[in-house]
Amino acid sequence: MRFASAITTKTDWTEAVEDLTLQMRRQWGAGRPDFVLMFVHPQFIPEIEHLVESLLSTLGTRNLVGCTASGVIGNQEEIERKPACRCWRANCRRVKVQPFISRRRPRGIQRGQFLAIQTGDHTGGQPEPVAGGRSVLDQAVQLVQELSEAFPGAPLIGGLASGGRQPGENRLFVNDEIYEEGAIGAVLTGNIVLHTIVSQGCKPIGEPLTVTRADKNLIFELGGRPPGTVLQEMLRNCRRPTSNWRGRRCFWVA
Repeated sequence: MRFASAITTKTDWTEAVEDLTLQMRRQWGAGRPDFVLMFVHPQFIPEIEHLVESLLSTLGTRNLVGCTASGVIGNQEEIERKPACRCWRANCRRVKVQPFISRRRPRGIQRGQFLAIQTGDHTGGQPEPVAGGRSVLDQAVQLVQELSEAFPGAPLIGGLASGGRQPGENRLFVNDEIYEEGAIGAVLTGNIVLHTIVSQGCKPIGEPLTVTRADKNLIFELGGRPPGTVLQEMLRNCRRPTSNWRGRRCFWVA
C-alpha cells in the first residue's frame, strides 16, 4: 500500500485543487489512487461542488469521501478557524473500497441490515476499517451502534463534520454527491489490517483516579493525595515500553 498527504491554505478553490494535486504527485507520481479522504473549511461551501468534481477529475479516483471541518491536520501542520483543505490518498491493492451514505432507514428494516445493504455485499470477507463522518452530534451514538451491528468487530474510525453553526450548514460528500445531513464513510475489505490510535498520539497510563479537591481547573488532590506525588509514583511503576517514552514525550495532566 502507498499513501500521500497534502494540505493547502489557498482560498481560491481552483488554486487549492492545483496545490493539493501538485503536492501529492510530487510524493507519488501521477498514478490513480484507489481511495481519497478530503476535509475542507466551510468557506469553500459555495464552490464545494466545483472543488470536489475538479479533484475527482484531476486525481482520477474511484472513491472519494469527505466533509467540512473547522480545523484540518496534515503533514505535521494543524490549521484551525481559517480556510484550508487537506487530502489523503491511498493505493490499496487487493482491497475493496465501498463508500456509503447513510440517512433515514425505511421502517421494518433493522439498523445493521440497513447499513449492510447500503455498503454492499461483504460476505466474501470481514470488513476491516470503517471511516466516516456525521453531521449531527446527537445522532453519533446511534451511528456507532448501527455500524457495530452491521460489521461486528470491525475497527471504526471517524468523527463529526464541523464548521457549521447549526444543522444543515455542514457538507458531506461521497464521490460527486454532496449532502447536508446524514453519515458518510467507506468500508474496506480484503488484504488489509488496520490498527486505530488516538489522533493526538496520547496513551493513558496508570490507574483511574478521582479528583478529590480542586478549584476550577486547578487540581489539588487526586484520590486524597498531592498530584505530584501520584504522578511520580505512577511513572516509577510504568511498564518498560511506557518508561522509555518519558525522555521523548511531554506529559499532559488534565
